Amino acid sequence: MKLFGIPIPVSRAPAVLARAKNRFVAIGTVLRRGDRFEAILRELPKPASEYESDEELIQALTDVTEEFIRMAPDQYLWMYKRFQHIPPDADEATRKRYPSYARVPGASFFSLAARAKLRAEKNK
Repeated sequence: MKLFGIPIPVSRAPAVLARAKNRFVAIGTVLRRGDRFEAILRELPKPASEYESDEELIQALTDVTEEFIRMAPDQYLWMYKRFQHIPPDADEATRKRYPSYARVPGASFFSLAARAKLRAEKNK
């Protein structure tokens, strides 16, 4: 998945849950507007089953998250170092876009499928 054009790891749980029950998925935020608050809810444009893959659904959710952050970046609380993991296959230009604390994670970070893919690529 990409957030602000930078590859990031994202949980597949929202897609797995939504696609299992073919639900519409929504994501929300609350923005401060002076001395008031505005609640914003965005529903994805189609039911979960109409997305080609979990990855496509998760990217759609990530795109809405990015939209919310762009609305009021000063109000977004970064409780997690979202950009801490650099994909092992990232090119030099992409690596330079990550913050100074970012590192390429070890093999234990990746799922079994991803680890198998990495091993296969290394053995080519």
